[in-house]
Amino acid sequence: MSTTDRMLLDDSLDEYRFYTKKIAQISKEIEAYILNHFPEEYDLLMIIPGMKAIGAVVILGEIGPDVDAFASAAKLASWEV
Repeated sequence: MSTTDRMLLDDSLDEYRFYTKKIAQISKEIEAYILNHFPEEYDLLMIIPGMKAIGAVVILGEIGPDVDAFASAAKLASWEV
């Protein structure tokens, strides 16, 4: 492996580590926001068998805590981001 290739690999690894750390930081901030603003809704979602924390956070982040904006379950199910 050439010196240039090694340098490029090191740079890529540094970038990977930076973005991995940034994603983890932002994910924690989003989860903290959800737990602070929608704790009851989060707890209700976590009762669902197979639901993981990330799933509950994504649901609350995407559709919010109030599904009354959707006229029916079908409307909610067909909603696109």
